[in-house]
Amino acid sequence: MKLPELQSLAKEHNIKGCSYRNKPELMALLGEKGLLSSEFVEKENRYREEGKEKKRRKAECSGIVDEKHERLKTIRTNPRIIDILDRETGDVVVSPSMYKAAKAFGQSAGMMSVYNGKVWKNRYEFKALDDVVDKEQLQT
Repeated sequence: MKLPELQSLAKEHNIKGCSYRNKPELMALLGEKGLLSSEFVEKENRYREEGKEKKRRKAECSGIVDEKHERLKTIRTNPRIIDILDRETGDVVVSPSMYKAAKAFGQSAGMMSVYNGKVWKNRYEFKALDDVVDKEQLQT
């Protein structure tokens, strides 16, 4: 039975609060009132649990790791430090992340990865410090 059918059954029997309950709560309530058989309620609960278990096993057994998702998780936890060289003045500015460096120039964060190791507007040279050794040297 679908949720709208359960709600209409409850309304027919003047049971209050059926519009805000989710399906398992509504089924349990209707089972307590004797409008649904306990076998039907147990069958629906078993079906729901089997579906959850099937999804869990599929996720475990697939063994496929989405590389893009893993990369995006590391972007937040390990941001890339950017070294910005102003070729006109010779100043070197170090930014703690690509995002912050791009926002300082009023650009999108993707611009930093496009111009990594290149010159932007014939003035700024961007260099991402990817290596852990470079980051440790920078901090000392």
